[in-house]
Amino acid sequence: MVKTRTLRQTKKADSAGFTLLELLVVLTIVALSAYLIAPHFQGRKGKSDIVFLTAEMQSQLSLARSISISKNKPVTFSLDVKSRSFNIDGNLPTAISENIDIELLVGTSSEQYTDIGKITFYPDGTSTGGKITLSKETHKQVIEIHWINGQIKHVQT
Repeated sequence: MVKTRTLRQTKKADSAGFTLLELLVVLTIVALSAYLIAPHFQGRKGKSDIVFLTAEMQSQLSLARSISISKNKPVTFSLDVKSRSFNIDGNLPTAISENIDIELLVGTSSEQYTDIGKITFYPDGTSTGGKITLSKETHKQVIEIHWINGQIKHVQT
């Protein structure tokens, strides 16, 4: 006689999902990971603010230079340190956050001792030149405007 075995199909209740213990272990690992990684991202907000502002300011400077060349007339980029804003030839100003420090160095100007620094671009591509330094906490961004060729350069610091 040959013995045969039949497999009994049983329904196990514990194989239908995750146990409470498994869920707690996973949640603990996720929480621990977040706790350890979070401090690395705290300084990023300050850096992103200043990087965005630098890009916006550099874009406006490039636009002023392009308008000057295309329309064959001088165009002025103004940076008002007191009211914390910048614009091109009196257009709608762009605000600068209170927690970003501004340093401005411009070429000689007839408007000495004012809170407004101006960089003028001329139709031949030249400019009055200048240097704008933006800083926040430990982050620093510098934009240089060359007076001979009007080139706008972001300097890594």
